[in-house]
Amino acid sequence: MVTDIIMVTDIIIKFYIMKKIFTLLFIPFLIFSQIDYNTEIQPILDSKCVSCHQGAAAYYGGLSLTSYDELIEGGYTAGGIISTGLLEDYITTGYMPPYGAGSSLTTEEVDIILQWISEGALEEVESTSIIENIMSEKIIHIVDYMGKSLTPGHNGLYIYIYDNGKIEKKYNLKDNY
Repeated sequence: MVTDIIMVTDIIIKFYIMKKIFTLLFIPFLIFSQIDYNTEIQPILDSKCVSCHQGAAAYYGGLSLTSYDELIEGGYTAGGIISTGLLEDYITTGYMPPYGAGSSLTTEEVDIILQWISEGALEEVESTSIIENIMSEKIIHIVDYMGKSLTPGHNGLYIYIYDNGKIEKKYNLKDNY
């Protein structure tokens, strides 16, 4: 009986440890993902808004939603429809798309647009990946503390000079560059 209790306790502890590991490893990727205008926002606008908001048909407010630049211009709205909060108000209240215009925005579509606005309504996603930033750096020179170029086989303090101007000091115990 005591061994059964110990086994159950062990299983519960392992479950909570795995849950924490999952949370630490995978949730940050979901939190830091950004909405991409071209692949997520423009398709929504194309399917739900562009039938009324394009070219000569953009007569209501002069707003064309066929491109990022036209969306940001905001038609006849001084300050644009994003910075004034007009787009957010219209889609959250259901004012746009209007009844009878075809199909209204789903809750998921409204949430995606609101998240995109809250992220700064950017056309291109900003890189927030530490790994991506590190991988984009290229070492152009490795020197010792006296500034002499190093050849493989040296141990000690190395100074790495990258193509973006970054300089890093590393102490190498083995030849591993």
